[in-house]
Amino acid sequence: TITARKNPPEFRRVLRPEGWLIAVVSAEDDLAELRRAVLGEAFSRDRAGSTADLFQDLFCLEKEYSARTRLYLEKTQLADLLASSYRGARYRAREKLARIEGLDVTLSYRLLCFRPTDKEDPG
Repeated sequence: TITARKNPPEFRRVLRPEGWLIAVVSAEDDLAELRRAVLGEAFSRDRAGSTADLFQDLFCLEKEYSARTRLYLEKTQLADLLASSYRGARYRAREKLARIEGLDVTLSYRLLCFRPTDKEDPG
């Protein structure tokens, strides 16, 4: 699962006992520059911690990795990136973005690698 809805019982149901579940979540600094430019602030949220908590009944967090890069994006690329997020639906965000010609943006993710526990689906 990559920055999508997470359904631990369903993942557990379809995953073999020896399988791995890899959940990719946005890191605290993901798109911080874009969020600051269009929203005025770049709030930091620990999505890795809340994801680990969500999966703890059926999975055990075995490993964690970070993936991070910084890119210069031009106006059309920024518009595409904004459209791919929930922020893109906000008129004010699009309005502010229209005034930006380009921006260095951080793309940052945390990869959480889980193994199934011996517990069965409580549902």
